[in-house]
Amino acid sequence: MPLEESVADAQLRTAGDRIQALLDASAAGGAVARERAEQLIREVTDLYGAGLERLLRLALRAAPEMADELASDDLVASLL
Repeated sequence: MPLEESVADAQLRTAGDRIQALLDASAAGGAVARERAEQLIREVTDLYGAGLERLLRLALRAAPEMADELASDDLVASLL
C-alpha cells in the first residue's frame, strides 16, 4: 500500500471521532442547533448511501468479479 493511501486511510478511520466532536460542539448552539446538525448528517448519509448503492449495483452488473475485491477493502466494506 503506498504511503499516501495509508495516510488517507488513517485520516478516514478517525473521521467518526471528528464528526462526533463537531456534533458535540453544535450542542453549544442549543438543542435546535444539535437537531439540525443531526438532520443534516442523516440527509447527506441517505443521499450518499443511495448513490453508493446505485454505483455498486451498476459496477457489479458490469464486472461481477469486483465483489470480492470490494468486500475485502476495509473502507469500502465499512460503507456497505
